[in-house]
Amino acid sequence: MDNVVDVLSTIEQSSFFAKVKQSLAHKNISHFVGLKASATQFYLAALQKNNPQLHVVILSNLEEATYFYNDIQNIIGDTKALLFPSGARAPYAPLEDVQNANLIQRAEVLTFIQKNKNKIIVTYPEALAEKVISNQTLAQNTFSITRGENCSMDFLIDVLFTYNFERVQFVTEPGQFAVRGGLIDVWSYSNDFPSRIDFFGDEVDAIKVFDPADQISIKTLNQITLTPDVKNKFLSEKHIHLLDFIDKEACVWLRDFNTTLEAIDKYFIKAEDAFAKIQNNTVQSSPHFLYAQSKEILQSLDHKKVIEFGSSFYFKAQEIIQWNVLPQISFNKNFEILIQNLLDYQKRNYTIHLLSDKPKQLDRIEEILHDFTVNSENIGKEIEFTANHLTIHEGFVDNDLKMVVYTDHQIFDRYHRYRVKDSYKKSKQALTIQEITGLQKGDFVTHIDHGIGVFDGLEMMDVGGKLQEAVRLIYKGNDVLYVSIQSLHRIAKYSGKEGKEPVLNKLGTNVWKNKKAAAKKKVKELAF
Repeated sequence: MDNVVDVLSTIEQSSFFAKVKQSLAHKNISHFVGLKASATQFYLAALQKNNPQLHVVILSNLEEATYFYNDIQNIIGDTKALLFPSGARAPYAPLEDVQNANLIQRAEVLTFIQKNKNKIIVTYPEALAEKVISNQTLAQNTFSITRGENCSMDFLIDVLFTYNFERVQFVTEPGQFAVRGGLIDVWSYSNDFPSRIDFFGDEVDAIKVFDPADQISIKTLNQITLTPDVKNKFLSEKHIHLLDFIDKEACVWLRDFNTTLEAIDKYFIKAEDAFAKIQNNTVQSSPHFLYAQSKEILQSLDHKKVIEFGSSFYFKAQEIIQWNVLPQISFNKNFEILIQNLLDYQKRNYTIHLLSDKPKQLDRIEEILHDFTVNSENIGKEIEFTANHLTIHEGFVDNDLKMVVYTDHQIFDRYHRYRVKDSYKKSKQALTIQEITGLQKGDFVTHIDHGIGVFDGLEMMDVGGKLQEAVRLIYKGNDVLYVSIQSLHRIAKYSGKEGKEPVLNKLGTNVWKNKKAAAKKKVKELAF
C-alpha cells in the first residue's frame, strides 16, 4: 500500500506549486482561487514539507478549523501542526467553564512560536479574539530544564513558586508541582502530561513524562520547558493578540475573512456585556485589555504575507492564482456511478488515489471495483488506483494535475468525524491519584490480583534508596498490602450492592483467583 507521498510529490513537481512558492517569496497579498474541498490542505502540507516555516490558518469557526487541522495532521504528521483554541466557553467565563486542555494547547502554541518552530497553526475567531501575553512576558516567565545540567531542587522550587505553580501532594492538573525525595513532579501549561524530574545531587539526572492517573512513565525527554498559566497569571502585563505575537515573516492564510472579522467584533460586544454585568469589576481587566477587535487584527496584517482562499475575498490581491479543482461528488453508495466516474478519469490519464484510515475499507473498495469491472460491459477495464492509508475531510479532483483524490466516507455516504490528538484519558475503573486523595480510611477497594481490601491511607516507603508513596491496604486477618503509586491501575474502588458490606479476601489464598475464574466461565457460557 502506497502512502500520501505520491500526492504531495505530484503537487511539488507542478507549475502551480512553483507559482505558489514565488508568490510567497515576493507578494504580500495573494488570492488562491478555485481551491476546493481538502485540496488547500494538500498544497499547504506540500509547502511545509518543501520549505518549512510558520503558517497561521484562520478559519470561520471551530468546526472548520478542527477539520482543517485534522487533515494537516493526517497528511504530514501530528508534530507538524497545532490547533490554537479559545481558553473559555464565553468571555469572562467562571473558572468551571475554563477548559484546562485548551489552556494547555494555547500555551503550547505560544511556546513553539517563541522558539521559532516551523509549524502550521490553525485557529478561528473566538480563539483569535482572546488576547495573550506578549512575547517578552512569556520569555521572562518560561524556564527550560535539560538533562545533565546543574540545577538545584531548591532553585527550581523557587522558580515554580515565582511562576505561581501550586505545591500539592500529587500532581493532578496543570499548574501544580509536588516534591518527593529527589524527585519533582510538575505539570507545565505547555505540556499535555506532567513531567518527573529526577535529581542526583544538584544535577538533573532524568526527565520523564508520566500519566497522572497511574503515575507510570510514558517516555523520556532530554529537555522540558515550564510555562505558567498564560491566561490568568499575568493580568497586569501587556496583552496582545496572536497575529502580533507571531513573527513578521509568518504566512497568514484566510478563508472568507469578512466572516471572521464579524465574529471577532461580536465576541468583543459579548465581552463588553459580560464585563458590565460583573458586580465587582474592579478585580477584572477591561475588554480592551483582554479581547481583540477586528481593527486590531487588520492593523496587524498590514505588513504580513497573506493568502486568501475560499469563496470570498477581503483584500485587494497583488497576485491571483487560479486552480481548476472540483469537490468529490456524492455517489450515494451507487457504485455503478462511482465505477463509471473513475473509468472516465482513467481514460483521460488521471491518476486515482483512494483514501481511508481503515485498511479493511480499502480492501472492500478494491473488491467492489474488481467485481463491477469483470462483468460483460466492463471486461478488461480494471481500474488502477493507489490506496492511501489516511483520511481527509473532503475528496477532490485536481484537473490541472490530472489527479483524483477520493475518500471512503464520501463514497459510502458516512459522516466523517475529525480526530485530534488525545490528551490524558483515564480509565473508568482504575483509581487516579486525585481519587486516591479523596478516599477515606475504611473505604473498600478491589485489587485485580488480591481481591477486596480496606483503604488505610498513604505511606512513605524507601524504594531503592528513594522515598516513594504507597497505598496501604488491609485484608482479612489484618494482613497488609502496599501498592506503589506506579501500580494504581491495578486498584479500583469497590462497587457492589448498595448497603451490603463486602467480605474481605485473605492474602495468599486462591479464593479471589477462583472467583475470577468462575465469573469468566459464566460470561463465556452466557455468550455461547
